Amino acid sequence: MAKSIPNVRVSGWFSLRTRVVLLVVLAVLPSLFLIWRTAVLARQNERDFLRRDAMGLARLSALEEEQLIGQTRELLRALAESQEIRHRDWEACRRLMARIQAQHNRYRDLGVITADGLLVCSANAPDLPRPVKDRELVDQALARGDLALGQLRWGRKAGAYKVSMALPIPVDGGEKAAVIYATLNVSWLQQREWQTFARLPAGSTLWKLDRDGRVIACWPENEGAIGKELPFPEVLRALHRNANGVVETRGSGGWRGVFAFAPVRTTFNGGEMYVVLGIPREVLFADIDRALWRDLRLLSLLALAAFGVAWVGSDYFLLRRIRALTNASRRLAEGDLTARTGISYGPGELSQLAKAFDTMAEALEERESALRVSEERYRRLFNEALTGNFVSRPDGKLLACNEAYARILGFSSVEEALNTDLVSIYLKPEDRAEMLARLRAERRLEFHEMELRRRDGQTVRVLEHIIGTFDEAGELVQLHGYMIDISELRRVEEQLRQAQKMEAIGRLAGAVAHDFNNILQALLSQVHLVEGAANDPQRVRELARDIAEQAQRGAALTRQLLIFSRQQPTQWELLDLNEVVQTAMRILRRLVRENIATDVELAAEPLVVKADRGQLEQVLMNLVVNACDAMPTGGRLAIRTGGDPGDWVWLEVEDSGTGIPEDIRDRIFEPFFTTKPREKGTGLGLSVVHGIVTGHGGRIEVTSEVGRGSVFRVLLPRQREEVSGPRASTRGEPAQLPQGQGERVLLVEDEEGARTALQQILLALGYEVVAVASGEEALQLPPEAPFHLLLTDLLLPGIDGPTMARELRQRWPNLEVLMMSGYAEDEAVRRGISAGEIRFLQKPFDMPTLARELRLALEGRGQSH
Repeated sequence: MAKSIPNVRVSGWFSLRTRVVLLVVLAVLPSLFLIWRTAVLARQNERDFLRRDAMGLARLSALEEEQLIGQTRELLRALAESQEIRHRDWEACRRLMARIQAQHNRYRDLGVITADGLLVCSANAPDLPRPVKDRELVDQALARGDLALGQLRWGRKAGAYKVSMALPIPVDGGEKAAVIYATLNVSWLQQREWQTFARLPAGSTLWKLDRDGRVIACWPENEGAIGKELPFPEVLRALHRNANGVVETRGSGGWRGVFAFAPVRTTFNGGEMYVVLGIPREVLFADIDRALWRDLRLLSLLALAAFGVAWVGSDYFLLRRIRALTNASRRLAEGDLTARTGISYGPGELSQLAKAFDTMAEALEERESALRVSEERYRRLFNEALTGNFVSRPDGKLLACNEAYARILGFSSVEEALNTDLVSIYLKPEDRAEMLARLRAERRLEFHEMELRRRDGQTVRVLEHIIGTFDEAGELVQLHGYMIDISELRRVEEQLRQAQKMEAIGRLAGAVAHDFNNILQALLSQVHLVEGAANDPQRVRELARDIAEQAQRGAALTRQLLIFSRQQPTQWELLDLNEVVQTAMRILRRLVRENIATDVELAAEPLVVKADRGQLEQVLMNLVVNACDAMPTGGRLAIRTGGDPGDWVWLEVEDSGTGIPEDIRDRIFEPFFTTKPREKGTGLGLSVVHGIVTGHGGRIEVTSEVGRGSVFRVLLPRQREEVSGPRASTRGEPAQLPQGQGERVLLVEDEEGARTALQQILLALGYEVVAVASGEEALQLPPEAPFHLLLTDLLLPGIDGPTMARELRQRWPNLEVLMMSGYAEDEAVRRGISAGEIRFLQKPFDMPTLARELRLALEGRGQSH
């Protein structure tokens, strides 16, 4: 059913009109960015110009210093040649120095100092001569013999920076060496330098700093700042990081300025200096800011005009058609497949979109009609199928099923089945886990056979086909499949399989009856011989062993009949394939007609396999019967054994019969497939062979040629262990038998003769024996004297052996149990014997076998026999 779509009005940021306007905004953004970028670059250019001005001032300052030093050198040389100084007239010298200082205000002091540090002449100093405190400049000038420059120093008394220069005075004969010096007024020098920058913008400042950041001079003049740190900490930090650059900071007066700084390459000794040029930000960038605001206003006007056009034009050219498309889409989503846009088709994109929409709606209307027909056809096929169709999830949730599925599993309705967890229909949870694991690995399961539990608790055998649905990550998300109830088919199969066995037994009946008569005749004859040899113990013992041997022959013949009729429990053991064939052929030769020549060729070495003797003999019997049926007019039958150097041994049955046509060779192992007339066979012989061989981990190879015969080769896994040796012969002296140690044994046997004989044997073996005839008598024994072992017949009148054993073990938990019987007809008992859960003695058995099994049971070792 189509879902109703509410009529939502699109507004705000989600409307198309708003998005068109946003596109206009996005179109304006590049222009806005270009204007902003132009202003940024212009500001950067102004900063670069400012930095170049600072560097020019620094170069000018250095040039002025060099000129001043040159002028001072010439002045000092001229004074050194004056008569006042050459005649050492220090008073006249003082007057000369004072006159020159008055004429040149650049000099703070002029004078003469002798080599031993006496100030003998000065333009300013009174009380001469007197020693000077610092002779470093005097020593430098005398040592160099030329002009020496002193360090830039802060004069505390004068409150200004000064720098001194000294030049050696030429001496004659014994005159004492001396130097003439001049102290320069640094403030005068800076005022001269900065006259060039008098045209700087209003509010600009100039600063000259020493290497420690203290102010040497400033413009406009500010005597209170001289000798102190520059009042702009951010500029000082930038200057210490890099001697050349531009920084923008806020001054103490609140105005924001742009400062450029550069080093002065001064020639003064230790006189590293810097020039700092500052201009207010609004003055430096005034022209740039005016251009920026002009461009922004113009761009705003253009943007507003574009917004208006986009707002009005979007409704006329876009929104009306989009509303028509939206309404048609809503109707289509609600299930109205007749919805159309009503827009006239043109070359524009929206017109083409409307045309495509209308075409799609028409196609959907046609497909919806076809889909309804198809869904109805599929629904009838799914629901009315005879197979149990289902769809489920891996977690066991059943999503869909039909009536046949519910009927097979015993549900009263499809609804009841859908409300049932699929895990509950499996006999064991691991069965479903194994099925899911195979499905994940193989993607689909075909002819998957298993037993399930019906709603009423009964089991049903089904044949399933399952297909898995997997997501993009490869995870199983859904199961689709169908099942067929094959319970009745398997029951009929089992009956036909047993009938096939009975068919072979019927063919054996005459020969077996002949063998039994021979055995009985031998037994009667030997009994009469025993009666006649009562006085010869040695002869009696020999005849007794002959009687035992004949009994063993009869037991072997009975065992063969039980195996062939499937009444013998499955027992896995290590067997020599040669010995199995040799033993089985003693009775199977009776199945071969006289016009068929039989040849048995056995391998020289043991061929050890792990198998059930009875099932191997059945394989051989079915192959022999099949070969004989292929030679109705006689022929040759060959039975061979062998092994390859690797991991396989083989049994081969070859006939010279009619052969198998190639077109049916692939079907010969199918159940119920046969080329014989209906009254001659069931078609199960080779199917049983195939099932037994594959159950033993082997395979079958068939070669055949029409008119020349067939070869069936059965390959089985080789075992590297050795088969235990044969039992000791009854001929010769009896072997030493395992003896009891006084253990209490409870014997339960309903046959009086067998009970008495077994009781005497147990007593002779050293056991304490209590013998009873039924399970009821055994359960009535007092519990005070516990038994060590229970030796009981499997089938008893009244309560049977296994039930009695369970009840006695509740009374005596450590009681060991050994069952004996001529055959085991109960399936649960047969499974217990096959799995080694029940210790079992096959009747008839001899005294050594009984003695050995008693000890193994009491010692908790061994397997059933």
